[in-house]
Amino acid sequence: MNRPNKGLFILQAFYNIFIIDTGKGKHSTEISLRHFSLTKYFSIIETGSPSGPRKVQGIESVLHQWSDIHKSEVVYIGDAPSDITACRQVGIPVVAAAWADSAEPKILQAMRPDALFLNIEDFRIWLYIARCT
Repeated sequence: MNRPNKGLFILQAFYNIFIIDTGKGKHSTEISLRHFSLTKYFSIIETGSPSGPRKVQGIESVLHQWSDIHKSEVVYIGDAPSDITACRQVGIPVVAAAWADSAEPKILQAMRPDALFLNIEDFRIWLYIARCT
């Protein structure tokens, strides 16, 4: 299993980051983030709703809160097809985290994300290059 702290530390060094955990409610997400010592990495946390999917609404909420950042400057990192679909609907770039244990790389690739990474090291290099250009 990949340790998320390493990737989040890299992201935090250069970017504002947020989490959208639509598979869990607010309380469950807070427990998970505390358990893995991840809370400090996220400036915004959006969670699921008992009334149904709200990934698009979560992304839109983040964009509203970051009104000084243009959509083209936001990159969503997700490991599920629904992440790609939501990002396309909202109009932001999406990177497929195909290194995740839950990811299905062939399905993600077929959905044509803006980029797809099979390991976190390649993603780290991509972030570094993007930051320097």
